[in-house]
Amino acid sequence: MRKLVIRYLSRIALPALFRRLHRNHVAVLMYHGVMPDEVAVAEGDCLQVKASDFRQQMEYLKKHYAVCSLHEAYSQIGEAGAKPRAVVTFDDGYANNYLTAFPILRELGIPATIFVVTGKIGTDKVFWWDRLHLATRGTVPIGVEFTETLKRVRPQAVEDQADGYLRRLGLAFDHGQAAYYRVLDRDEILEMAASGLVEFGCHNHDHEPLNTLHWQEIEATLRDSTAYLEALVGPVRYFAAPYGEYDNYTFPSLRLFQFELALSTEEGFLSAASDRFRIPRLSIERDASLAEFACVTSGLMFWFHRCKAALGFRVRRATVEHGTEGAAAANRQN
Repeated sequence: MRKLVIRYLSRIALPALFRRLHRNHVAVLMYHGVMPDEVAVAEGDCLQVKASDFRQQMEYLKKHYAVCSLHEAYSQIGEAGAKPRAVVTFDDGYANNYLTAFPILRELGIPATIFVVTGKIGTDKVFWWDRLHLATRGTVPIGVEFTETLKRVRPQAVEDQADGYLRRLGLAFDHGQAAYYRVLDRDEILEMAASGLVEFGCHNHDHEPLNTLHWQEIEATLRDSTAYLEALVGPVRYFAAPYGEYDNYTFPSLRLFQFELALSTEEGFLSAASDRFRIPRLSIERDASLAEFACVTSGLMFWFHRCKAALGFRVRRATVEHGTEGAAAANRQN
């Protein structure tokens, strides 16, 4: 049903209309990884976009948007141009950003910002969630409650708990699968930075969610991460929160390290009204059709989600206030 609705909305040219409506806003796209089409990913891994899809998406962006850097996007907020603006970002710093995505970005001349977990740079260590997905291969469902719990476990402890979980299932992660799932190494980062197309931002040293840390731990992970990147590629101006989780308690630390912008995982567009330490983004996931990509980047999908949420709120409120009959009436009015 979702795909049919998206196809219909695209056919009646609504994405083009919404691009015009959002021409003073910026679509900041959030990717994680880009995999060659022939490389199998684990069942349920929605973060690794196919290379062929990524190329189509970048070609679409170049045709319909002015694709720019984060600095350009923020400094030109509110200025109307011939095309709406878009920014490409990647979280985590997967090696496939260099191996698969970078050749496409370089060919098309598209800039990007990569938020890299510095504690894994140059190692063959694979993130715990990828080890779980790759080892289970979809044969064993990984509970949402379990993964949410692991997000709040200390970095070393989370590694041990994830591996212990696999041992209890009698499964093991094959490190031969790590080629595209490892984090970038120094030479790959230096080559991308030297191209002038790719900037690097802080994503913490060990991917810790900031809202689980004491202020001293927050400053330690930010200090370790920025110091590593500054020694490698120069000033670090941007931060993206691991898991998108941080709160007002963390903002003084972000200002202390003089970040210009901090990016969240909240859905939305960068606009003149945006908090520079809570920049919203639009998530692009695996197997999104080009029609769906058009709906997401134009803001049509964001509008659709807000309408659904508003409708759900009205129905829930009517249920509380008037019972089932009131909810049905509210539903009919909508």
